[in-house]
Amino acid sequence: MKIYRLEISNIKEFQNLTAISEILNFFDVGLVLTNTSAFMIKDLENFLKYEEIEKLTAYKSEVSKINFAVSRSILNKGFETILDIPFSDVIVLRDKYYKPYIKNQNEIKFNISHTDGYVVIGFSKRELGIDIEKVNDDFAFEDILENCFTFREIDNIGLNAPMFYKYWTAKEAYLKYEGYGLIRSPKEIEVIHIDDQIIKIEDKIKRTNKDLIALNLSSGKYFGAICI
Repeated sequence: MKIYRLEISNIKEFQNLTAISEILNFFDVGLVLTNTSAFMIKDLENFLKYEEIEKLTAYKSEVSKINFAVSRSILNKGFETILDIPFSDVIVLRDKYYKPYIKNQNEIKFNISHTDGYVVIGFSKRELGIDIEKVNDDFAFEDILENCFTFREIDNIGLNAPMFYKYWTAKEAYLKYEGYGLIRSPKEIEVIHIDDQIIKIEDKIKRTNKDLIALNLSSGKYFGAICI
């Protein structure tokens, strides 16, 4: 799998998103990564629709507010180029499982994941799923292990917080790729191999295996996975 990483660290670099269509002629995924601490909402308003600016007022969490503003700004600018229309005319639709998509002749798909301090958006001509999480050493992940992981996974995770996030994001990336999200139980998906680059999962219901790309950002502060 060939991935092109595009780091967006300031407003001026939004212009680089005009290359998304060209990037996807040579790469399987155009991956846009953004540290949200570099942005202020007022600077993003030129990339947001009126109703999106209005929606920001509904968010009580500042983290959720900036994550929405950054991710929608990137999505709008990217598809403005892909569709060759004003971003105000870009319409995000939802399928029956609530997975977002945007109709376009090039059949370019996208997937978004965000966490405290980081937004990641993947563009591809194939279905994809992405998940990223910030490592929170204070989160009592032990409380959810039994409901979400197999006995073998629980044994492999142990009390290792980074390992928990690697396993969790792999499961969620796969379920987002499938289009189900957490409608399906994460326990139906088992991580059977994991290293710094590749994560192999087994879908116990479909009896199929899938390779995912592991993400390690900001020197281990964030872990994630890409499924395509």
